[in-house]
Amino acid sequence: KGVLINDKLYPVTVYNVTRFNPVLWKSLKENSHCPGNCNPKPEACSYPFECLVSVCPFGLTRNIQIDNKKV
Repeated sequence: KGVLINDKLYPVTVYNVTRFNPVLWKSLKENSHCPGNCNPKPEACSYPFECLVSVCPFGLTRNIQIDNKKV
């Protein structure tokens, strides 16, 4: 997958980004049981419920299944 330019395939990376809002970030952090808030931060997410964000801001990966669906 990628973009074809002059008969050459170039890889493409798409990032999901939004503007930083310090008030919102503080609220999310204080009201979250996210393992990314732990110190030291784990290598993988162990949160037992489906996460509300599609891409982890802490860079953690998930290997948890809920209702036979990987979340």
